[in-house]
Amino acid sequence: MNFECIFRKPSYLVIKLLVLLCRNKYDEAKNIIDIYNKYNTVSNFKEIEEITGRECSTSQEATVNIQNWLQWKDSPEYLDPQYIFERYYIGKYIVNPEELSLHKLLDSIGFYSHNSFLTLEPSNLLDNYYLNLSTDTLKLLSKINISENKDHELSIKVLKWECNRQILEYKYRYYFYGIDHMVGIHSMILEFLTDGHSFDNEYGFITYTNRLKQIPIKIDLVIKRLWEQIKHKVCIPGFVIENILSSIKKILESKIKKNVLYTKIIELYPSDVKKHEKVSFILLNYVIPSYERLEKTLKKLCIRKTDGVSDLPNGEEFYKFCLFRNTTTRMSPENIHKLGLSEVKKIHTQMKQVMVQKLGESESIDPCKFVGELNAQKTNPEFFYVKREGENDEQIRQRCMNDFTELCKKYDAKLDDYFDIFPTQRIPEMKPIPEYRAHVSAGAYYWRPSFDGSKKGTFYINLYNLGAVQKYSMPTLTVHEAIPGHHYQLALSSENKSIPLFRKSDGHTAYWEGWALYAEKLALEKGFFETPYEELGHYGDELLRAARLVVDTGIHYYKWTREKSIKYMLENTIADKDEIKREVDRYCVWPGQACSYKIGQLKLLEFRERMNNLKDFHRIILENSSMPLEIIDDIIN
Repeated sequence: MNFECIFRKPSYLVIKLLVLLCRNKYDEAKNIIDIYNKYNTVSNFKEIEEITGRECSTSQEATVNIQNWLQWKDSPEYLDPQYIFERYYIGKYIVNPEELSLHKLLDSIGFYSHNSFLTLEPSNLLDNYYLNLSTDTLKLLSKINISENKDHELSIKVLKWECNRQILEYKYRYYFYGIDHMVGIHSMILEFLTDGHSFDNEYGFITYTNRLKQIPIKIDLVIKRLWEQIKHKVCIPGFVIENILSSIKKILESKIKKNVLYTKIIELYPSDVKKHEKVSFILLNYVIPSYERLEKTLKKLCIRKTDGVSDLPNGEEFYKFCLFRNTTTRMSPENIHKLGLSEVKKIHTQMKQVMVQKLGESESIDPCKFVGELNAQKTNPEFFYVKREGENDEQIRQRCMNDFTELCKKYDAKLDDYFDIFPTQRIPEMKPIPEYRAHVSAGAYYWRPSFDGSKKGTFYINLYNLGAVQKYSMPTLTVHEAIPGHHYQLALSSENKSIPLFRKSDGHTAYWEGWALYAEKLALEKGFFETPYEELGHYGDELLRAARLVVDTGIHYYKWTREKSIKYMLENTIADKDEIKREVDRYCVWPGQACSYKIGQLKLLEFRERMNNLKDFHRIILENSSMPLEIIDDIIN
C-alpha cells in the first residue's frame, strides 16, 4: 500500500508519530511534528533507531529502516508483543483516514493531513491488504512465548481471535452488501463529514473540501463492488434497493442550499461567502453527479426476490459465520432459534405478572395486546409527547431532548453504589438524528468520544416522528444507549491508556450490545424504572431482542419471508407495524447482528453469577474494553 498517497507526508514520519501515540508519548510526537513542520525533515534519528533497532544518520537510511520495520520481520527482536500490537493497529488504520479522524490521535499533536482523505473502500486492494496484515500478525504471535509475557496474555488472545476472524471474513468478502439502507455510503458519508470531520483547527475547511471532492471516488468503488457481487451471484433484495433509492431521492431533491454538506458550512462560517460558493461548486460538480450515478446503477441492478442469505451460494455456511462473527460464540442457528422461542415465552410471563400484580389486570390478559393499546394512545400526554397550548414543533422536540438529558443525570447519580469506575464525561452530549437519515434509523444510537477527548460521546435521538416516542420506553432507551450502557462502555474504553490501541478500536458486537442490554437488566433489578408502565417499556424492549433470535435465524436459516417475520413479531412483540418493518428490513441486511444483543446479555448475566462482587464484575468488563465472549469467559474463570 502506498501510504504517502494518503498522507502526503513521508511514510516513516506518519509511522513514527503513530508508534509514539500508541505508547502514549504525546509530547514526543508533538515535538517531532513541530520539527518536521519547521524544517520539513526529521533530524532526530535516535528515536527512529530505537523503533527499528537499526542505526541511521540520514533521512534516506531512516526511510529504509522504517520501511523494513513495516515488513513484519520474523527475527527475535521483532517478537516483543507491544511491537506487534502497535504494528497491527498502525497497519490497520494507516489505510483508514476516516477512522483516524474519529480517533483524533494525530489531530491531538497538530497533524492533520489524513483529514483531507476518505477511506477508499470497499476495494479488492484493501481486502487483500487486511488479509495479509492478519496472516502476518498471526505468524508473529505464534512465536511468542506466553509464559514469558503474562502481562500481554489477554491482548495476545484477543488479537489472535480478531486476526482469525478477519481471515475467515475474507472468504465471504463479496457476501456483505456493497450498500444497504442502514449504513450505506449515501447516508453515512454525510454523517461522517458533518459530525466526524474535524473543524477545530485552521485546516478544517480545506480538508473538508478535499474530502468532498473524493466522494465520487468512494461512490465509484461502491458501484464497482456491486457489479463484482453480481458476478459472484450475490444480489441485493429488492426492498433494500427501494429503501436506498428513497433516501437518495430525498438527498437529490433537497436543493444545494438545503444539502447538509452545505448547511454545515453556513452554520460554521455564516458570513464567509467565498466558502459558501466553493462548497456549492463542489456539490454541483462533484457530489451530486456521483449520487446520480449511484442512483442509475441501483436501478439497473438485478435484485433478489428472497430475503435471507441462505439462498446465496454457500449461504448457510456464510450465515453460520455471521453468527460467529456477531455473537463471538459457537452457537448453532438451531440452538439460537430455540433459545429465542424460550426467551419470548418467559418475557411474556414476566409482563403478565406486572399487569396482574401492579395494574390489577386479569390473568387472561394478553400482554402484547395490552401494551399495543397503550401504544395506540397517541393523544395521552402520560404516554406520548402531545403538543401543549402555544407549543411549536421545535419546542416539543426540545422538550423531549430535555427529558432524555434529565434521565441521564438521574441515572448517573444512582450508579456509585454499583460501579467504582466512571468516564470523565459522565453525561453524554445529546443530539437529534440528522433528518436525512432519521426516516430509516432506529429510535436512538450512540457515537463514542475521540481518543483524545476533544470530541465528546454523543447520544443521538430520533425525533423524526415524535408520535413514535413512548415516554414509558425512554428510561430503557437511555440506560441502553447512554448510562450505564454504551456511553459508560465506550467513553471508558476511549480514555483507557492501559490497553493497546487495537483493543479500543476493534469491536465485538456481542460485547457492545450485550453490555447495553445487560445495563437494562441491571436498571430493572435496582429499581430505576419507577412505574409499572416503565417496567413494561423495559420488558417490551427486551422482548424485541428475544424475538430477534427467532426472526434472524428464521429469515437466514429457515428461509422465512419478510411477511412471515413481520407477522411473527406483530403477534409476539409490542412494536407497531412500522417499527417492525424497519426491524425486519435491518435483520435482512445484517445477518446475525440482531442475535448479538440477547446472547451477549445472557452470557454477561451468566458470568456475573460466577463473581461475588458486583463492582468487581463491572470493572472487569469495562476496563478491558471489547472482547469476544469466549475470552471474557476465560477471564471470569
